[in-house]
Amino acid sequence: MTNFSKYAVIAIVLLSLVPLGYQFLSQKMSAEEIFAANFTTEKILNFENRRGFEEKKTTTPNDLEINKQIAIRTKAVIFYNEKKYPEAINLFQSYLASSIKIKNKTEVEFYLAKAYLADNKPSEAKKVLESIIKEGKKSIKQDAEWYLVLTLIKEDNVEQAKVGLNNILRSQTSAAHKNKALKLQQQIDKNYVQ
Repeated sequence: MTNFSKYAVIAIVLLSLVPLGYQFLSQKMSAEEIFAANFTTEKILNFENRRGFEEKKTTTPNDLEINKQIAIRTKAVIFYNEKKYPEAINLFQSYLASSIKIKNKTEVEFYLAKAYLADNKPSEAKKVLESIIKEGKKSIKQDAEWYLVLTLIKEDNVEQAKVGLNNILRSQTSAAHKNKALKLQQQIDKNYVQ
């Protein structure tokens, strides 16, 4: 067999595999796969620097309660960063239920919602995210809108998620949210299979 013949056989074999490769690359994705491809839980950084109250050195009952809540919040952040979401959820809930005034409450609620999503509890996440959107500050509200879209996808409610994506694309949100929304919309249109 000549060199030319060998190369011809190799070329024929490789070309016969192209349809299989194309079929593999163009496989459709479920809502769960689309969710997994877009959901992230980045670590919480410098959260302690933005707390609504400072640790107190005195021992009045109020100061002791503040110190206790700081410790709870700190443990919740540690568990969240270690991807121990059930523990983080319990501590975030405890922290939010305290009687201490919390200046960054919406931010804590946002991380609680993300922990719910990471722990496969989309209905709980949805309630928290909808509350943030209704009452939250503009910057965290945009993040909540994005994660609500992902929550809807997680719940296999892709049509409602598309409505949310369109709202993000038409709103005055940051370019990062618009870019992510456009990419996700294209991914759904191209790959989603019911």
